[in-house]
Amino acid sequence: MIVVIAGSLAGLVHVGFWVLEAVLWDRPAVHRMFGVTTREGAAAQRGAFYNIGWYNLLLALGAWVGVGLYAVHRGAALLVFAMAFMVAAALVLLRTARAMWRGALIQGLPAAVALAALAVSPGAIAGPPLQPVAAPGAIPRITASAPPGTETPQAPAVI
Repeated sequence: MIVVIAGSLAGLVHVGFWVLEAVLWDRPAVHRMFGVTTREGAAAQRGAFYNIGWYNLLLALGAWVGVGLYAVHRGAALLVFAMAFMVAAALVLLRTARAMWRGALIQGLPAAVALAALAVSPGAIAGPPLQPVAAPGAIPRITASAPPGTETPQAPAVI
């Protein structure tokens, strides 16, 4: 359950970044959140932030699809990728702009929690163990080519 909640929250956070970067970028309060102090600087960076915003929205969608697939036991690969991507991006932000540490924390913490929960969940990443088709030692019956209504021969024993 922690995986689903944290992964969903990580997606929601990235939708929030999309709103700020692609929808509300022209507001001075938003500029200041990203360290842009002049109207000219904001205008010069509008295109880059618009692109980054859409990048974040698509990453959020990938996270949510990954959460959905994980929740219905279809694997965790997409979820792991999206969460690892978010954590890595947060670390890059922290490394390159230490003053943005709060943004890096908001960006990376939910994804890191989801990854940690996945790591300690038995079988979460690999999926449930495969169930045997027949009991151990049983000789499977051949059924694919037998005519209807006839007894099917048994497979030869393994030597």
